[in-house]
Order: sequence, then structure tokens, then C-alpha cells
Amino acid sequence: MTSPLSMWDMDGTIMLNDMENPDWDNPSARHPTTLEPINGEMLLYWSHNYPNPELYPGDIENIRNILTGRPEIRRRRTTDELHRFGITQPKLIMYPDFFSWSTRKVVNWKAQQLSLAGASYYIDNDQAFNEQLQKKTNGKISCLTIAEYHDLIDAGIL
Repeated sequence: MTSPLSMWDMDGTIMLNDMENPDWDNPSARHPTTLEPINGEMLLYWSHNYPNPELYPGDIENIRNILTGRPEIRRRRTTDELHRFGITQPKLIMYPDFFSWSTRKVVNWKAQQLSLAGASYYIDNDQAFNEQLQKKTNGKISCLTIAEYHDLIDAGIL
């Protein structure tokens, strides 16, 4: 029997950065950001990413499919980060167009990608996003937080 296909979100789920946990009152605790040129514009990039402490030790080895709203133009930086965290050969699907990004567009795009991949589960720690995605997929794909995903593993369902 094969396991159902699970796809993972990246930012806020597999990895965290200062956007998820800012300490705005303590400037020395903030990690540096960088500006990087993309299509002639200088765009902010959060340069300190780290694995989400909610991940089980075995999660990193089992993350094979990542569906991220990060733009395709940042693929190299994204794969470098994943490799640093021990995720070395994922199927990485990235949002195609940086300049047309909106939550509504990303929900529609992710729903389409999950359907095309035949995914059964999507793991994303953003519950509001999960609710929108669950509705968009008519409940055909279970959208879970890491804690909910672990509950299924602990119950022997996954």
C-alpha cells in the first residue's frame, strides 16, 4: 500500500524567519535582512530562516513535496536553504510570477497544483489560508497544520 501524497508549505511551516517571530522592541534580536535585485527592482529578503521547531525529527527526511508561494525567481536561494536544513531532493513547486502575487491568486494556484499532483494532504501552519484552500478544493484535500498532521501520524492514520 502506498501512502497518500502529502505536500508541504515552506515559509511559516517548514521554516520560520523574523517575519513569523519578530521582536520589534529589541532591535539587536532582529536578524539582518538583505535587499536583492529582482527584475531591476530591489526587494526585501529575510535572510535568517531556520527549521520550524514544531517539526518532528523524522519530518525532514519525509518532506518530499513542497508547494510554496515563493516566486520561481528565487528557486536557487530556496533550494540552498532547503539543503542547509537537510531537505536535499524535494519536488519543489514555486509560484510562477512574483509580480502578480496576492493571497487569492496563490490560493487558486495552490488548489490547482494540489489537484494536478493528486495530493491528499497539504500541510501549512496558516489556518486562515488552509480554510480558504479547503473551501477552494471542495474539501477534496485535507489542509492541516503541523500539529494536526502529527495527530494523524500518532493515531496511525498516516
